[in-house]
Amino acid sequence: MRVAVVGAGPVGVASAVTAALGGHDVAVVEQRDDRRSCLAEGHLPFHEEALEHAWKALGSSVALRASLRDAESADLVVCCVGTPSLSDGSSDLSQVEGVATEMAGLPPAVFVVRSTVPPGTGTRLGVQLAATGHGYAAHPEFLQEGRALQDSVHPSRIVVGADEPWIHQRVFALYPGLSSPRLAVDIPTAELIKVAANAHLAMRISFINEMAVVAEHFGADIEVVAKGLGMDPRIGPSFLRAGLGYGGSCFPKDVRGLTALSRAVGSELRLLRAVIEVNLQQPVRLVDRLMTRLGSLRDRRVAIWGVAFKPGTDDVRESQAVRVAELLLERGARVVVHDPVVCAPGGLPPHVTWADGAIPALNGADAVVLATEWPEYRTVDPVTAVARMNGMHPLVVDGRNALCEREWVRAGADYQGMGRSQATTQPLGVGV
Repeated sequence: MRVAVVGAGPVGVASAVTAALGGHDVAVVEQRDDRRSCLAEGHLPFHEEALEHAWKALGSSVALRASLRDAESADLVVCCVGTPSLSDGSSDLSQVEGVATEMAGLPPAVFVVRSTVPPGTGTRLGVQLAATGHGYAAHPEFLQEGRALQDSVHPSRIVVGADEPWIHQRVFALYPGLSSPRLAVDIPTAELIKVAANAHLAMRISFINEMAVVAEHFGADIEVVAKGLGMDPRIGPSFLRAGLGYGGSCFPKDVRGLTALSRAVGSELRLLRAVIEVNLQQPVRLVDRLMTRLGSLRDRRVAIWGVAFKPGTDDVRESQAVRVAELLLERGARVVVHDPVVCAPGGLPPHVTWADGAIPALNGADAVVLATEWPEYRTVDPVTAVARMNGMHPLVVDGRNALCEREWVRAGADYQGMGRSQATTQPLGVGV
């Protein structure tokens, strides 16, 4: 098929690569000149290591266009543009609607929306597009930033929402040879599957973070608690890592969007309100812990390891590390940050200092906060790190429970994990 993918973010590029690997004739449509130039040179305008290798390997087999009208007539127009939050929490659909409007004067095709939209969007747009001879499909993506290629070429499931069986089949034809489970549903069901999945995963993260508070109070180890929970086949181990909470472009936006949608239809999703509140409190709890250990934060030097909202990406949208930096600055601290991939100050508050390495960030620091569990932070020598820091027992707050507590304590640090008592340092998996 001829496939036009609109939007050159992680979802768009991953969708284009997957379609090209499936033998389709693919064009990427991206309005921004800088992004097209970057792609033309074999690089991605964002950090996704495996996806960039795949893009380079494709060479010139994927065309780059500035608009749909510049692309050849397509069988499928795959919409992968952003749907950011508005001030009331609802989704800004202007980019999706703009692509749909651009399609009106083009030959008939199927408009395939991978962008995350609230239920009801496709029903409305589908009617408008049908008037000009186009079909409509809701085809939600379930990609995780940092592993977009793997999740695209080996999807956990392929969900397509449409009103006609032939549209389902045409979208499924994007994935010849893939054995992933396929689910053909109506349009609003497909849309709700996506936002409900993200809301559920966010709920699991907030739940385990609430349990971490209880664990600290009673001297339990939340890592072992999570292991025990995950052994239950009704629960499973995924997304039960206590820490600073969730961030990025999906979970916060989709939970807020679903909550706003429920209000608009006269309902109130109290559980999701609580999920949001717990996540907002995680950076506050961490900074309060710093104050408890250090006293006043005024003129205290605090290093933050990691700025991206998760490893494997340079995305700082809704990053909890950014919120920690803001709170520290509000309380008078001097903040120095390091991230192995993020190197630009965009998204960060002013007055933070950038360090060119994990160890240099610690020079004279009273405390360090691990905010993003990049692998390189796990390999830092604790003795060397503590020697660079200020005081006899400098504070190490492990916001992701990723460091070896025993090694840092042995090096002389005052180690603080999330939901972990220093009395419970036995390795995970020890049986009796």
